[in-house]
Parts: sequence; structure tokens; C-alpha cells
Amino acid sequence: MASPQAYDNPVLEGLASNIPANLGCYMIGCVLNLILMAILGMQGLDYYSDFPNDSTLNKSIVGFLMVAGLFQSACFFEMLWTPLISGFGDLKVWNNSSWTWWSEPVVSSIISVVCQSFFLNRCWRVTRSYIVVVVAVTGMTIALAFGIACTYFLSEFVLFTESNRIQSKICASSWLAFSTATDIWISLFLVIHLLRERRRLNFNSTEMILGSILNFTMKTAAFTSVWVTINLILYAGVTHNFAWSIFQFNFGKIYSISVLYTLLSRIDVRKILSVHNVQVSSSRGRSGEAGQGQSAIHIRTEVEREYEMDDKLSATVSPGLDRAPSADTELGVSHKGAGLQDSIVDDDRSTRALRFNGNSY
Repeated sequence: MASPQAYDNPVLEGLASNIPANLGCYMIGCVLNLILMAILGMQGLDYYSDFPNDSTLNKSIVGFLMVAGLFQSACFFEMLWTPLISGFGDLKVWNNSSWTWWSEPVVSSIISVVCQSFFLNRCWRVTRSYIVVVVAVTGMTIALAFGIACTYFLSEFVLFTESNRIQSKICASSWLAFSTATDIWISLFLVIHLLRERRRLNFNSTEMILGSILNFTMKTAAFTSVWVTINLILYAGVTHNFAWSIFQFNFGKIYSISVLYTLLSRIDVRKILSVHNVQVSSSRGRSGEAGQGQSAIHIRTEVEREYEMDDKLSATVSPGLDRAPSADTELGVSHKGAGLQDSIVDDDRSTRALRFNGNSY
């Protein structure tokens, strides 16, 4: 059996002593990225097939995420091909990184900013809070700046084993920390707002809608936040192997899949609405007011009542079940006497609790 190749670099010498354990994570991260690209591609096909008339903004976001995902997957394919084919068995070839690796932080930063902007837009349409916007935009800007700086230092160091140098650690750790904090801030603000509105409800159907929205919000928020947090802990705390690469290499894919999951989940929400006989429609605010152009969810509930017919009214009113005057319910606020077409959505706290982008549901 041939003896292991000797290297002048002590880090490479340590890696060569147990390549499967030390570099296996690198390969897993690259392969997992290609698998997640297949999932993202299927989500993209489902989206364009199920929502052909969706808003231009949503279509543009999905298109960008698909293109950026393909670009990153091509880069990781090259990162697999070079050490395994061109320089098989030589860690010097693997260690001499190229722009395909340097571009990962800045591309992932841009993807995360686009995805966070998507979730921030939904949160803004619900809460109408400037605080959540200012804090989130600040966090996204700082994270993007550190991501760009991380790409700069990687291009300066060149060697893959230099990824753990102090400059890279500071930039990458700060980038991941601000991204995680921004995710938690947007999701927590939205969840607290919806929970507060849910406690004010008196209608089971409306509570069911808010419950489904909360469920999808917490699932997408928890997944991305946990993923980035683990990435941060491994990168900042582990210096002897590349376990962090499994999470770092797939940073952008997780964000993209979360956005596509959110868009596709509208199908499940509509099924919930149909089961509970809830009529939902999207409308615009009053013309000429400041709220013009803001979309809202209309939830119409119809109440049936049974009563004994008076003999004097039997000639003019049919016996049995009759409908009460229609009521358009916006989170427990009823407007009696107004039909579905005549209802007006007031720009109050109750209405805004179900306010999303024009095609959210």
C-alpha cells in the first residue's frame, strides 16, 4: 500500500492523515447542493404551472432564485470535478481554490437579502410597522456588506485551508449572525402580531385561517434560522475540519426553497378555506384614500338561523331555514347589511391582520 503523500502545508498534512473524516463534509456539502437544486427546480416548475397569473414581482423573485441557484450548483459541480477528476489524490489541487468558491458568500448574501425582502414585504402588509422595516433593512444591509467582504478575503487568501483565518472568521461570522438575527426579527414580529389578533377573534373559520398562516410562518422561519445558526456555530467554533461546509454550501438553497414553499403553500391554505366554507377574495382599498393599492383578504361568513314562523308571515315568508343578513367579517368586525360586493375593507388593525401581497391567497 502506497504511503500518504507528504505536504509542506501542516494543515494539508493533517487533512491527509484522515481524508474521509476531514474532507467528507466538503463532498457532502457539494453533493447536497446539487440535490437541493433538483428540489428547487421541481418547486419552480410547480409554481409556474400552478400560478401562471401570479404577480410580476413574485414571478421575478422566483426566476432570480432559479437562476442564482443554477449558477451556484454549477460552481459546486466544478468544485467537485477539479479535486476528484483533474487533481485526484492531490490535496494541493483541491486547496488551490478559484472564483467558484470565492463567489459563494456574495451570491448567498444576495439570495438571502432577496428572500428576506420577500418575507419582510409580507410582514409589512400585515403589521404596517415601520419599526420592523427599519430594523430588518439595517440587518440585511450589514449582512450583505459582510458577505461581500468575505468574498474579498477569500479571493485574497486563495487557499481553501485559509478559510478559517481571522479576517474570514470575523466577516463570515458577522454575516451569518446578522442574517440569523434578521430572520428571527421578521418572523417573530409577524408571529406575535398574528397571535395578538387571533386572541381577539370570535369566528372559528377566521381563527383557522390565521392558524394556518401562523403554521406556515413558523415552519419556514424555524427551518432557515436553525440552519444558519448551526452553520454559524460550526464555523465559529470548529477549526480542525470542514463540517461547517455542509451548511455553508447550501445556505442560499435553503432560503430559496423556503420562499418557494411559502408561495406553493397557498394551495393548502385554499383547501383549508374550502373545507370550512370560507369565501376569500382579494380587493383594493377605497379609491382616493392613502390606502389605495393595498391588498386585503376578505373573509365572508354566513350565519344560518332557524326560527318558528308566525302564522301571519307564513303567506309571505318561506318556512324552515333562512339566511340572516349578510355580514362581511374582517377578523371579528361585522358590517351588517352590506353584501359581498358592497363591503369596504377599513384600514384598521383588524383588517391589516390578514393583509398580504395582492396574490398571496
